[in-house]
Amino acid sequence: MLLTTSVTTFATTIATSSSHFNPPFSFDQIPTYIQASNRSGLFSIPTLHNLAQQSFVVLDSDQSIEMVPINSNAENKIITAARQIKEYAATNNIIPPPSIYMYSQIDYARTLYSAGEWFEHHPQYLLHNTDGTLAKEPQGHIYDHTQAFVQQQWASTIAQPVLDSKGALDGVFIDGYRDSTQAYGFLTNISDNKAKQWMEGVKNSSSLLRVMLPSKKFNIFNNPGLWSSKGADAVMIETFYPDDGGIQNMIQTIQSGRLVQVHAAVNIAPGCKKF
Repeated sequence: MLLTTSVTTFATTIATSSSHFNPPFSFDQIPTYIQASNRSGLFSIPTLHNLAQQSFVVLDSDQSIEMVPINSNAENKIITAARQIKEYAATNNIIPPPSIYMYSQIDYARTLYSAGEWFEHHPQYLLHNTDGTLAKEPQGHIYDHTQAFVQQQWASTIAQPVLDSKGALDGVFIDGYRDSTQAYGFLTNISDNKAKQWMEGVKNSSSLLRVMLPSKKFNIFNNPGLWSSKGADAVMIETFYPDDGGIQNMIQTIQSGRLVQVHAAVNIAPGCKKF
C-alpha cells in the first residue's frame, strides 16, 4: 500500500465498455485507482511514481490544506498537484499518463473550496430549514439546488477549474449522490415537497455541469441512480457488499455501461490476499 502523509483510499476499477468482456480482475490481482491527498503539500518522488502509474487518480478536497492559504483554495491546490503528477509521467515517459480528477460534492458547500467560500458569503443560496436556520452537516452548509441560480453557479464553479487547468485535470469526481430524500439527513428538516424539489434540482445541476464541460472531460458520480444520471459519464458504486442486494445493484450498474469504480471490502473476501 502507498504510505505517505496523504489520506489515501484504494478501490477496484472495472472496465465495462462491452458486455462481451468479463471484468478484468480476480481476488489475486485487482486493478486499483487511487483517491489521495497530501495535506502538507506536493507529493514526494516515490509517491509520484506510484500515482503516475495508475489508470486514474482522484485528488481529494484536503490536498495541500496546510499550505497558504490554509484550509482554502482547494481547486488551485488540486490543479497544482495534478500538474505535478502529469509532469512526472511525461518526464519519465510513463505512457499513458493517469487521468486525474478533482474531487467535489453535490451537497456540502465545503469552505476548503473557493466555491464553498463564495456560498458562505451568499447564504441566501444555501439550503434553509423550515425554521429559517441554515441546514448544516459536520462537513458544512448545503447548496440549495431548488434555486435555478444555484444550479448554474454550482455547475460553473466545478467546471471552471477543470477548464482552467490546461490539461492537468481530466474531469471531476462528484461525491454526495444518494438514491432517496431519506438518505440525506439534512432534508428531514425541510418540507417533503421542498426535499423533492432539491432532488430534482440536483438532476438539473448535474446536467448543467455536463453541458459546461467538453465531452473529453469526464464526470464520475457516486451512486447516482436513475434519478440523477443525466450528467454522469461514469458511475461509482460507493460501497459494495457481496450479498444478494449488492450483486443485483452491481449487475444493473454494469448493464448501464458506465461503471468505472467500486469501493469494495476486497480484503475480507474469501481467499483474498490482504493489501
